[in-house]
Amino acid sequence: VNGILEVFRVEKIQQDGENRLKKTIVDRFNAYRGVSCCIDAAPDVSIVSSVQAELPYDAVHGVFFVRGKGKSALTIFELDEGKGVMKVARTRAFDACVEAFNAGKIKLPAGSPHEEEIKKHLQAVKRIVNTDATGEEVHTWLSSTTEDHWALALLYLFLATKLAEESQKIYIAPASSLLVSRVKMKTAA
Repeated sequence: VNGILEVFRVEKIQQDGENRLKKTIVDRFNAYRGVSCCIDAAPDVSIVSSVQAELPYDAVHGVFFVRGKGKSALTIFELDEGKGVMKVARTRAFDACVEAFNAGKIKLPAGSPHEEEIKKHLQAVKRIVNTDATGEEVHTWLSSTTEDHWALALLYLFLATKLAEESQKIYIAPASSLLVSRVKMKTAA
């Protein structure tokens, strides 16, 4: 609403032998009348494929981070519509997501049972600048721990929101809720 992404619910979904992850994603998408869904597609695309089979065409995209030559022309993401794939320039996407978050344009719900864990995960990611063999600066986002799942979940939500904004078929009703106070994410080494 008005350029603000207000997250009103966070939850952990565990995969099990009954494919609960897929069922829950589909249930939440339908219950909240989702428009766009981005799911980590690496290294296993099976969840992406199974969710795509249950939801409207072009609503679900598997996210692959791209590197190397050819990505310089890529803004934040590029869609391969026929395959349901979103190719993402990881550093640019994290840059945009963190900029929006630190500017207060992404608000998380206060009082979540996961609040402290979310803060810890968001603070674990850091933007690093290195120099490659040719002397060029190379920027990347790294985590100081393997506990960064909420940071990646926020990135996927950010990407889904950007995709929905581009499609111009989304309306989000204003919500009133208590929100987590700002947690600055590190942007320099």
